[in-house]
Amino acid sequence: MPCRDGGPDYVDYDRLSRDYGRLEAKLCETLTVLEDAGKLGRVSKTTRIWWRKHKKADAIRQAREKERLKLPKLAARARGKLTVEEMEALRHEGL
Repeated sequence: MPCRDGGPDYVDYDRLSRDYGRLEAKLCETLTVLEDAGKLGRVSKTTRIWWRKHKKADAIRQAREKERLKLPKLAARARGKLTVEEMEALRHEGL
């Protein structure tokens, strides 16, 4: 007979993902404060390695987000330079 702890017989992956995200955000916030205070040396080597990887992944994510937001801003600026007739012509062409 398999061991049971009385908990559910399934894994709620959505909940686990949300919980992980919240914990990761709190850890990020905490390590940022420690790093800013110059006290990051007080955490374990494993944590410092995770922190370096996390900051690198964050920088990549932020760069992608910045690129993603760049096109709509550029398009809005371009639309601001068009006349009403030019905008109608582009709509007519499906652009």
